[in-house]
Amino acid sequence: FVGTVQISQSNLFGRGQRLSLVAQLGGISQFYNLGFTEPSLFDSRLSGGVDIYNTRRIYDRYTVQRVGGGLRSGFPLVGRTRAFLSYKYETITISDALPTASFIILESVGISTTSSVTGQIRRDTRDNYADPTQGSDNSVSLEYAGGVLGGTNDFTKYGANSAWWVTPFWSSTFTTRGRIGYLQGREGSNVPLFERYRLGGIYSVRGFKAWTIGPVAPNGEVIGGDKELLFNLEWIFPLIKQLKIKGLVFFDAGNAWDVAQPFLDGGLRTSVGLGLRWLSPMGPLRLEWGYNLQPKPGESQSAWEFAVGTAF
Repeated sequence: FVGTVQISQSNLFGRGQRLSLVAQLGGISQFYNLGFTEPSLFDSRLSGGVDIYNTRRIYDRYTVQRVGGGLRSGFPLVGRTRAFLSYKYETITISDALPTASFIILESVGISTTSSVTGQIRRDTRDNYADPTQGSDNSVSLEYAGGVLGGTNDFTKYGANSAWWVTPFWSSTFTTRGRIGYLQGREGSNVPLFERYRLGGIYSVRGFKAWTIGPVAPNGEVIGGDKELLFNLEWIFPLIKQLKIKGLVFFDAGNAWDVAQPFLDGGLRTSVGLGLRWLSPMGPLRLEWGYNLQPKPGESQSAWEFAVGTAF
């Protein structure tokens, strides 16, 4: 179970500024973020903001805590295409590792720092951010950490996302979504454990336990990879229009691969399922059931999942 609390003021002091505090509390993960956004810096088309955050996530054999802050800015390019530039500095602590943990985890125990700059170009034409029925959302990004920026972690992360929505008939919406990522260690450094790609769960491949899809250590523990690929297909249809309750059927496919593996080595993990979506007064609610099409030994055949907030 996860509890989410969000307090925000979207027109601070009557100036259009936004101040928000978000807290997510759960048994295996906690997240806190205090953010401030200025939509028009110096009366220009440039937006800016600052964030302070603290996250903690408990994995099967270790715990990761990240504390940091960052600056962000955005500006329009052409039409509904915008460019974003952000900087973050964070301290990462890996602790509580069990003696049975894999070597890569035991080797990563301790404190490290990340100082990085991220650039992104994004074109978003959705008709509604919380419940889109038409349009698309496409982006490419690059994060550069370490080097001249300092910090103890040196890596470069590349990513691209593409999602499309179309509603051709009967208020039924069809959604396709794809994501690809590549993570590269630099300066002789290995890919950091806490940056590695791992899929599974309601925000990637449903029907799998969260963070369980990806390369494994010799002891069977999922350690993640430096490459990822994800696809989602959904058919969303109205159930009770007056209450904004919808049903959906989905197909998910994705995987992550280690440093020496090429993309698609061993294929993709796949699932199908169904669920309910409710655009409630407290925000979008999701209840979904996924069925693992090809379970491996020790994996569950299916899983129920619940979430509050945007779909992906």
